[in-house]
Amino acid sequence: MLTTTLNHIRVNHPGHASFAALLQDLGKTQADDESLPYDEILRLRGFEFAVWACCAEPRYDAVWSAYAIRCARRAQHLMKDPRSVAVLDVAERHLRGEATDAELSDAIVAASQVHASTAMDLGRIDAATHAAGAATFAALPKSGGNIATVVRGAFLAHDTQDREAVRKAQVEDFLCVVSMEAA
Repeated sequence: MLTTTLNHIRVNHPGHASFAALLQDLGKTQADDESLPYDEILRLRGFEFAVWACCAEPRYDAVWSAYAIRCARRAQHLMKDPRSVAVLDVAERHLRGEATDAELSDAIVAASQVHASTAMDLGRIDAATHAAGAATFAALPKSGGNIATVVRGAFLAHDTQDREAVRKAQVEDFLCVVSMEAA
């Protein structure tokens, strides 16, 4: 089970109201170093806060990166430029030690160009732009800090009628990830 602590969450400066609500939910008045499972955070404060709290535990960066890539893959069918898909492929290989830092960096630069040019060409953000952004941010090393951006981008890339199913899948995937034994 992947865990964090209130002190680790507090260091990352959550909004006062959100952190105060979590303390209240836990029946506490101040942060401590007691182990706090991510599934408990999800249950108490919801998906967005639980995902945001991933940045409190950089020791799980590889896990967060794999989850971010999986979320971005859910929007892969909406990616119009092969460089957005390629960055996910390179990021997965990088996680397995099969791609160099330079290869990953080159793929991220190419994918970020797609993301930026799509938004500028259209003058607005559409599904492909959200999907490309999700791919780019998912590939960044230490995805814990970017995971909320990836999840949101992959969610917003889908049509409104598909979003409920996408969110359900994201939550199910998150529960699977945080239920893993810590290495």
